[in-house]
Amino acid sequence: MFFTSCSILFPDGVAFKIPDYNVSYQTFNKRLDYNDKKYLLNSTQFGETNFNNDSNLDLVVQFFKKKLGNNVTLKKDFKDNNDRLLIPFILNYDLSKDHIDYFHKNTNLNYIILSKTLYLNDIENKPLSNIHKKKMYYAKAGAVSFIKIVDVKNGEIVLEMNCTGKVSKPDDRDFDTGAIQYKLNIHKDSYSLGEKTMKKLLKKIK
Repeated sequence: MFFTSCSILFPDGVAFKIPDYNVSYQTFNKRLDYNDKKYLLNSTQFGETNFNNDSNLDLVVQFFKKKLGNNVTLKKDFKDNNDRLLIPFILNYDLSKDHIDYFHKNTNLNYIILSKTLYLNDIENKPLSNIHKKKMYYAKAGAVSFIKIVDVKNGEIVLEMNCTGKVSKPDDRDFDTGAIQYKLNIHKDSYSLGEKTMKKLLKKIK
């Protein structure tokens, strides 16, 4: 019954839209520092606000735990002997100079690992000049994931990259005849693309 209905509603058939992925590097470095350095892993930020909008993405946590072992601590576990968090502020992906100074003066940390994912709805609400919005202009679904590692001692960004994943809007006309096509387009949604783009970034880190 489903196939009969589809053949009536979508006489031009079914198309599986394959996402396009693009990785951009803001630094040349792709390697972690394994020389007995201490890392803090911040929770992944979703959207442009960090308030009540972040979580410990399992794929990110497991990746850095496997790479760094006991040298990485999750933000939620960074506590004193009285079980109180040692971070008296909200950590945003765009870490401020004051926050970096705090870590430098008050902790034994060497690096902060930050990550973020924006979905198509987040990007559409950004100014037109934004580079990610331009990439998503003809997207049906899309997401951008970001990873950044900051050196606590000098505030420098030692590793930064992002990955864009998008599914382009389907062509609704036949290229040769110009006739409108009635085709069912199947593709990943923006949330699936967010996970996929984050996985692609992690695979680049050595």
